[in-house]
Amino acid sequence: MPFFLIEIPMSEPGPLELERATRTLHAAQARLLRSRTATRLVIAGITADDGRLVCLIEAPDLQAVRHLVTLALLPAARIREVTHLTRGPGADRPAA
Repeated sequence: MPFFLIEIPMSEPGPLELERATRTLHAAQARLLRSRTATRLVIAGITADDGRLVCLIEAPDLQAVRHLVTLALLPAARIREVTHLTRGPGADRPAA
């Protein structure tokens, strides 16, 4: 399944805003599953330089990601497909 990078400008970036955004994305994912559209939030964070929410989403297509962001009631996002991914050394090992 393809991966997509989304970038969303946040008005008040920080840990609480990140928590709120991830909660709404998880809720939107649950709603999409009912319509048989599977998406998965892989990782999310806030950029240090400009306070954007960045998320890596696994989804069947661009339209599913757009629908996810809309259902999560998040601001308009810049969405780009990531075509080549690799895991770093030790990425599959649990953290110590």
